[in-house]
Amino acid sequence: EARFSVCDKLPEAAAGLPAEQRSFLLALADRLPDGGSGEQLHTLIYDLIQEQRAASPALYFRAIYLALIGKERGPRAGHFLAALPAAFVRERLREAATAAG
Repeated sequence: EARFSVCDKLPEAAAGLPAEQRSFLLALADRLPDGGSGEQLHTLIYDLIQEQRAASPALYFRAIYLALIGKERGPRAGHFLAALPAAFVRERLREAATAAG
């Protein structure tokens, strides 16, 4: 059974992500809708990954999890993000995208 919690502040593990992950997080924050369903957000994440021409989608999911829970893995990302306030998610993703390590 996986155990995780959303961190109150940006986890140290999320500071200084590589440029490609930071770019992805910024794009996700910019396009994250208010009140999107888990499936809508899941589709959005994969659309952004395709736009990044990513060889490894896991790299981008890892960035989401590091920014929010400080771990490299977590629950299904779309449904997880849908369960959180969109304003909080946008702010945290932008913070992770601009943090210097």
